[in-house]
Amino acid sequence: MAKSPLLGKCLMAIPVGLMLQAQCDSAQAQTQSAPAAASSDQPQQVLITANKRPEPQRTVAGTVSVARGDTLESSGARDMEDVLRLMPGVQVNKGDPDQSVPTVRGIGTVLSSSGFGLQQATTGIYVGDVPCTDPVGFVATCDIAPFDLDRVEVLRGPQGALFGSSSLGGAVRYVLGKPDFKSRAFQLQSTLGAVAGGGTDFSNQAMANLPLGQLALRAVLQDRRDSGTVRNTGTGRDQANAAHMRGGRLTAAWQPVSTVNVALVAMNQKTDIDDASAVDDPSQRERNTATASPRRSDLSLYNLTVDAQLGGMLLTSSTAILDKRVHSRPDWTRRAGDIGPLLGLPSLPLVTGTNDYDSRARSQELRLASTAAGPLSWLVGAFYQQTRFKSDSAYSAPGGAALWGDAVLPNDLYITEKVDSKATEKALFADIEWRLHSEWSLSAGARSYRNQVDFSADARLIEALLGVVTVNQKKTEGGTTPRVSLKYNAGGNVWYATASKGYRLGGFNPGTGAEYKTDALWNYETGVRLAPAKGLTVDATVFHMDWKDAQVNARQTGPVPLNGIANVGKAKVDGLELSTQWRVRQGTVLEASLALTGAKTATDFTSNNGTQVASGTRMPGTPRQQSTIQLSQDFNGPADTAGRWSLMHTHVGGRTLSLDNGGTAASYNLLDTQASFAGKAWELTLFVRNMANTKGIVGGSPISSFGGARYMEYVLTRPRTVGASLRLEL
Repeated sequence: MAKSPLLGKCLMAIPVGLMLQAQCDSAQAQTQSAPAAASSDQPQQVLITANKRPEPQRTVAGTVSVARGDTLESSGARDMEDVLRLMPGVQVNKGDPDQSVPTVRGIGTVLSSSGFGLQQATTGIYVGDVPCTDPVGFVATCDIAPFDLDRVEVLRGPQGALFGSSSLGGAVRYVLGKPDFKSRAFQLQSTLGAVAGGGTDFSNQAMANLPLGQLALRAVLQDRRDSGTVRNTGTGRDQANAAHMRGGRLTAAWQPVSTVNVALVAMNQKTDIDDASAVDDPSQRERNTATASPRRSDLSLYNLTVDAQLGGMLLTSSTAILDKRVHSRPDWTRRAGDIGPLLGLPSLPLVTGTNDYDSRARSQELRLASTAAGPLSWLVGAFYQQTRFKSDSAYSAPGGAALWGDAVLPNDLYITEKVDSKATEKALFADIEWRLHSEWSLSAGARSYRNQVDFSADARLIEALLGVVTVNQKKTEGGTTPRVSLKYNAGGNVWYATASKGYRLGGFNPGTGAEYKTDALWNYETGVRLAPAKGLTVDATVFHMDWKDAQVNARQTGPVPLNGIANVGKAKVDGLELSTQWRVRQGTVLEASLALTGAKTATDFTSNNGTQVASGTRMPGTPRQQSTIQLSQDFNGPADTAGRWSLMHTHVGGRTLSLDNGGTAASYNLLDTQASFAGKAWELTLFVRNMANTKGIVGGSPISSFGGARYMEYVLTRPRTVGASLRLEL
């Protein structure tokens, strides 16, 4: 769908706490990590906080995939695309930097940020416990560079009980590296990559950890430059979509007394791109616009977490501020220039504009959790968040006044739009687990929420002919999202069954004032985590999800067809997820994952562009089959180095790109390889990504112009990149 201001943008970890981390560091648990190079042939030991308290990953009553920070660093992972493609059943739906729209288990109807309008995403993004998903108006995705991360957790299925709105299909949690009170550490990492087509990528990253008695500081700085991979034939520029990402974060940990831990995180990340990444034809890395579409984004996050041990309980307070600002100057000619014939006027030769988006969120969470041993463990909490979203957009058609007359387009002015929205979420939540027997446990949780959206908009599209649309509305919604699980755990083998519910905020269409309501989803799943033999783990999950009142991006009725959101009935998703790790022999590890997903509509409906969408239509963006397989081998390298080689194959099946507007994406395969050599205080990694230089479609969507024409935009896999990364411990 088109990205505009509202007619297009409507048409457009913090650590849980150092005390919990101490518990995490002392625990022993097996992992079901996403395929990534392990540091040895022994099963990885990972404790996660997906349920807001530390648990061994493979004993959680649900499916949680984990990518460890050290393996992401050694693999050369750069961003969300590199992390999520390791996890079958998860789609990154790539866009421009920090504009990707990840979906989990097929829960999503919009594949690009340009299609969201003011709709909330279906996958929650968190930095620690801080929610980063915009409740109203998509601004940017928190796409945290993997350097110095502790891990990335992907929680599959709705997480409404503990995480609230937006985590309809699942959630992605970035867990940052934590300050170390015991040792001083300095680390530098530089990466250089030669990109097929002539470009060069490079990045520099640094970390410093300073223990200062009861205080410890950890600072991270990052600077990354990506060469462009797309030629804009209209502007005549090669590597048009070059990008520059830079930023840093400071984490401070303070332990004034043995029972109190304080953690403060301050983070900033800036992104500049010279032009958009979407192409017109998936067989060519080319686009054609008369002018470039540059964009600048600025994300700042501040989080204060306080943990206090109170006898057999742990009190946690998490206070956060999240600011996102985006300024873009898109070329909108193809999307809006053909409106003239609808009005009995010529088409416009050029439409360009500026968009300014500003989102500021304030959140507070309080939790009280049991820590004493016993058959009963529990957690209760309260959450409050208020987000203010503002946008200011203006588009002009240079030469339009001469073509249409100054009375119709004074000073060539085509559109102005202003939005001011405030979303408030209040919630109480609880979770309890009762060990019925040494091997059986029952857990239940729920979140009771009440949300309010205050919305005002002023949209002026060719004001002399179509007038002014003003919207001033307010809505309040509330409900409860429960979760219940039964688990059997014996000798390292686990069986579980769970039912959980999630929801997403409703809102308004500014172009018409039409309301769309909250949609909700129930997930039913059962799974096993098995260790049938020494060195072998096998995990399997089957699930069924019922989605009601799904919010779908549709055309609004009126003299000019505008994009908007409507609730259109039901969808159903059935799936199977498999993951295995096998230590073939000493130093040799084989890892594989497979996801089979059937995501379809469950009712007939007519979209607002007049298309008849039949029950059984595939949901967009999700392949029926997706898999990864990786072989890793340790070896003795030259000069007494520890060597490791890996080869990874990724398969993504064919997908549809919309429910009602056509478009398909063919299946594709990627092959990556790398070899690393580790000395006492350094590691050198040589890599080749996308060895076959495959042009796989990893994002994109069909677009309907104002004049009713339909065309496609595609985002492709990055070309083959050959490079090296050097990490130094100082």
